[in-house]
Amino acid sequence: MTDKQENPGKSDRPDAPKVGVAAHQDELARARAPYRNAEITLIDRPSEDVALIELRIREGRRITTVELDAAGARLLGESFVKWAKTHQQKDA
Repeated sequence: MTDKQENPGKSDRPDAPKVGVAAHQDELARARAPYRNAEITLIDRPSEDVALIELRIREGRRITTVELDAAGARLLGESFVKWAKTHQQKDA
């Protein structure tokens, strides 16, 4: 097992935040996946360089993080809305 697998919060950068700790983060939304015990969180990650949104999926001790810029967030957001509209009638 590598050091990253044993210590998921450890980074090669000494100034990097630990997992679960981020400077100036604002949680935008939180949801639970219906069939897996997964928690999905959207976090605004403002920066002087570029605005990012973080999509964090936590399944037990495992955390997957994806950072998106505005274009990527728009593409995924529009895709989620389109999918939800086509499936909303079936679930209701």
